[in-house]
Amino acid sequence: GVLTYGHVYLLLSKGPSRSQPRRTGERKCKSICGCTVDANSVLNVIIVIKVEKDIPGLTDTTVPHCLGPKRAGRMTNF
Repeated sequence: GVLTYGHVYLLLSKGPSRSQPRRTGERKCKSICGCTVDANSVLNVIIVIKVEKDIPGLTDTTVPHCLGPKRAGRMTNF
């Protein structure tokens, strides 16, 4: 990965970086995401295993659904 925040553009030449140049000396620009996580990053994660101790503010509270069902027949299951 690239040690930076957000997206950056890399100028890739011929090599193992999945860029196939069409002409001699041609280089291609590719947008990739940086791998550094900081306080401003938003992470989309799923908790797979719950341990004995709760993480305060994360696993000790339950968050209700923010949207209801769109179909009236599914109101009983909600």
